[in-house]
Amino acid sequence: MRIAEELARRGLGLDVLPLLERKEPIEKSALQSVGSKRPGPEDHIRTITVGDALRAGCARVVLVDDVITRGATLLACATVLERALPATEILAFAAVRTMTGAEIEQMLTPVTGTIRLAGGHLHREP
Repeated sequence: MRIAEELARRGLGLDVLPLLERKEPIEKSALQSVGSKRPGPEDHIRTITVGDALRAGCARVVLVDDVITRGATLLACATVLERALPATEILAFAAVRTMTGAEIEQMLTPVTGTIRLAGGHLHREP
């Protein structure tokens, strides 16, 4: 919420609204041990609902996240919003992206990319 508010304060957004709610708890991916099954997009979709602040007729929604790892949560949030607002453009912003073996400067370098689900696996580019 603080990241979104700061972006709006700097003129990079209009309203900051809590559009999605977690209706039941789910294990955080970051807390999963190596080799364990991390929650996938389907797990997140099942546990996320659209909040009361959502406005029909908005042309664009930008989801804001602090850190993106694989992208399962962000992809699920976009999917839930797309189902609720099929005519709305859904974009996402993350302050930091993780990259295996990368130096911190590379992780913070601005990029434009995509996250998609193909063949049951997440693909994040870059």
